[in-house]
Amino acid sequence: MQNILYILLVMITVHEFGHYTAGRIFGFKIEEFAIGFGPRLYSRKKADGEVFSVRALPLGGFCAFAGEDEDDGAPAAFNNKKPWQRIVVLV
Repeated sequence: MQNILYILLVMITVHEFGHYTAGRIFGFKIEEFAIGFGPRLYSRKKADGEVFSVRALPLGGFCAFAGEDEDDGAPAAFNNKKPWQRIVVLV
């Protein structure tokens, strides 16, 4: 059972890193890259404001982009990028 959890965590990390890498290539502002859900167990904030975190429930992960849920006037915000770039990042 423990091996399955490790394999799942590796798959989640690789998957989320794909979203992160695509976002960086297209110049999206990334607020947080997280492995797991729930309360933070560990986090580190980079100089540019990006937060990398590990959370308590290892059943998923996420890459949060600025302007994803609200209007943000910044050119690097998710909703201000070209539609094809948003599609690539989401795929």
